[in-house]
Amino acid sequence: MGEMQQALFDRALADPRWAPNPFDVSHIEHYYGDPGYLDAMTATVRDAWEAIPADRRNRAVILFSAHGLPQKFIDEGDPYVAHIQATRWGILERLNLPNRQLLAYQSRTGPVKWLGPGTEDVIEELGREGVKDLFIVPLSFVSDHIETLYEIDLLFADAAHKAGITGYYRPEALNAHPLFISALNRLVRRHIGGDVDEGQSLALGVEA
Repeated sequence: MGEMQQALFDRALADPRWAPNPFDVSHIEHYYGDPGYLDAMTATVRDAWEAIPADRRNRAVILFSAHGLPQKFIDEGDPYVAHIQATRWGILERLNLPNRQLLAYQSRTGPVKWLGPGTEDVIEELGREGVKDLFIVPLSFVSDHIETLYEIDLLFADAAHKAGITGYYRPEALNAHPLFISALNRLVRRHIGGDVDEGQSLALGVEA
């Protein structure tokens, strides 16, 4: 968990409304390099990759797009970039593809310096280079929401088409993928000190 996330959790739990009903909170700090998480990510990426026609797949550029973060957090020691890179390389090692691959950052707002390069800037540059097929892999997003369904699927897709990129693809988010749920199961059981039984699933309440 990055310092910014930790601060948000601490601030929420310090709210006096929790005082009458206190409870213990335990954090799983991160799972960016967990093998089960990487296996789940790789499964969704591979499914989408194999659905691309073979002749287009061979020439496609793989663009990993992670959520942006103000540069000052990185300068102050937040390990976010290192975690993103570890996730990216964990997926690439499992895929073992020869294609060119890049990393960029999206969802950058406000008058501060953000991590770069920006995803839309990279898409436009790839178009100028003559790239025709782009496979965009969202990183640091485990479920579909505005940054995948709107920013990637609509805004970036439109930018790609305007840049002359005719093939635009992305894998589905993990959402409730069985491999992801199994990975979370193992992480939680290991964190609370319980035995990890691969054949036993953790009961999870999911609100629609």
